[in-house]
Amino acid sequence: MASDLYQDLGVKKTATADEIRKAYRKLARKHHPDVNPGKPEQAEKFKKVTNAYEVLSDDKKRKAYDEFGDDALRTGFDPDKERAYQEQARQAQRAGGGFRGGGAGFPGGGFPGGGAGGQGDFDFDLGDLFGGGMSGGGRPARTGPRPGEDIVARVDLDLPQAIRGIELSVDAPTGQTCTTCKGAGTLGAKCTQCGGTGRVNAAQGPMRIVAACPRCGGSGKEPCPTCHGSGVITGTRKVTVRIPPGADNGDRLRVPGVGAPGTQGGPPGDLYIEVNVRPHRHFRREGLDLTLSLPVTVDEAYVGATLSVPTADGSVQLKIPPRSQTGQKLRLRGKGIKRGTTTGDQYVELSVRLPDQDNPQFAEAAKAARTAYSKPVREEVTL
Repeated sequence: MASDLYQDLGVKKTATADEIRKAYRKLARKHHPDVNPGKPEQAEKFKKVTNAYEVLSDDKKRKAYDEFGDDALRTGFDPDKERAYQEQARQAQRAGGGFRGGGAGFPGGGFPGGGAGGQGDFDFDLGDLFGGGMSGGGRPARTGPRPGEDIVARVDLDLPQAIRGIELSVDAPTGQTCTTCKGAGTLGAKCTQCGGTGRVNAAQGPMRIVAACPRCGGSGKEPCPTCHGSGVITGTRKVTVRIPPGADNGDRLRVPGVGAPGTQGGPPGDLYIEVNVRPHRHFRREGLDLTLSLPVTVDEAYVGATLSVPTADGSVQLKIPPRSQTGQKLRLRGKGIKRGTTTGDQYVELSVRLPDQDNPQFAEAAKAARTAYSKPVREEVTL
């Protein structure tokens, strides 16, 4: 069972969109892989909060999650179809569906063939318990067209590829109509296991349990020897997909009709492309904002300088104020990641680097610089 998305973000179910956004930004900053290198447990927490934010920040997805819980997180989940299914189930329950014939505690006064007291043998069809059309394991009997399954393919992108978008090829399943049975899944002969009835005895004794035939799936017809009853011959093919600019970890791109092929003439499923963005050496991402850790020399930090800085739109000139400190952040408005009509900001976090070679002149200058501090540098360092 999946964890509670609200708990993952540390918010209440009544949280506003702004509260959800603030909680995500705080946790994403804390657990980001760039901030915790070599700590897979932090990367897993980052993924969890990102997935939670993806659902709870979307009004439609959040409503479905509140109504159906973890089921709403399944790939291809359709809330409208689920509501219709639940309504059908309620109607069937109100109509008194269940065991046929009854007996003590069951409508109808007795088990079939067993009399009022249930004496003697009686038959029990698993299909009746599940509302008809079901196999012994509770799966739909393999009769008629069935849609194909949805497929999820993961793609790994570098940060520049995710920012700018990219076109790539992925392997997707494909199916061609079986030439032996022409998509019917059978050549018309009776099933050799059930003799064409579509049902077999699942157990013997006082209660004879009848279930759908495992060979023909309840159709009563011998499966095609080439496609084994599916009506299609499966394979793979290359599919070109376009990842739009601004893609982020956990994003999913739906490609309709490119999933697993349907059986017996059913439509194919959908292909979902799940995006994973690799960590960058110098940049880290928080939503649409970028933060660059920029090394600067001692003189650039103390005297000030104008430096060329890389951004998602290319290099720009950034003015470093005199006497800047390590960790100081400078903001480049509108130079973050663009997604749709929204663009984030880029922050430049300064990292003052000391010389890495021995230099007597610099050492003397550094000693002389002690008099340039307005107060002791460790004056406020307390426990």
